[in-house]
Amino acid sequence: MLSPIHQLIEQVNHINIYKEITLFNEPKEEGTIKELIVSFNHMLLRIKEQYEQQNAFFSSASHELKTPLTVMLTQLQILLNNKNLSQEVRDVYQMQFQETKRLSQLVQDFLLMGEINNQQIQLHSKECDLTDILYHLIEPLKSKLDERNTPIKISYHPIEADYSFISDEGKLNIILSNLLNNATKYSKENTKILIHISKREGSIFINIINTIREDIHPEVTDLNQKFYHSKPLHGEGFGLGLWICKQLSDLLELELFFAIKDQTSFEATLVI
Repeated sequence: MLSPIHQLIEQVNHINIYKEITLFNEPKEEGTIKELIVSFNHMLLRIKEQYEQQNAFFSSASHELKTPLTVMLTQLQILLNNKNLSQEVRDVYQMQFQETKRLSQLVQDFLLMGEINNQQIQLHSKECDLTDILYHLIEPLKSKLDERNTPIKISYHPIEADYSFISDEGKLNIILSNLLNNATKYSKENTKILIHISKREGSIFINIINTIREDIHPEVTDLNQKFYHSKPLHGEGFGLGLWICKQLSDLLELELFFAIKDQTSFEATLVI
């Protein structure tokens, strides 16, 4: 039988602000334990209020930014389609387009982060074909892959296996898209991005491996943090993407692991 103080410690150790916060039952007897529990409850209420205000701010700010960023992207795309532009002007517009696109993706990530934190994610399962999903995700990356000379090589083992399964295709697209974009963005130029897909014991294993750029020094223990930056002074890092991947994987009851080998290669393994 745990003493009241040890029961309190046990409850405190299981507090998770990302889930519904449950206040402690206050004992009827006056004393130090009751004073401690009342103080804890007041602290939890303040944490909950601050957390809800933070989420409301992120959600409101993200929604406010979403529309103007979409308009800016459309206008920049129209300008880039003008064949009479000089190369110098085109380069400026292209840089603005890429930066606006990056900011737009960040806003989308903030909105998704809010839905995850507020447990508002709804799942819609259907039959998914992994080969088809990967094809449609890799196709838009080809120009950037060609530019960096980082081709993607996919292998299946066994090649004749059925790689279809039941899951939420939309959420799975977000996970794989983030992992592929991460590999593309942070891979060393003139290296290959490897995707090994295998099926064993009823599960599908997807391994995405890329050689890490010399200026990126991620730590595995930090990769699941929401705002982790491997290059904070440059505003560059793995950031929300991998955190979102991990949260969505948990919701879909999939397994997702990250590994760094010899500080030269990054490997993400998704088990379906």
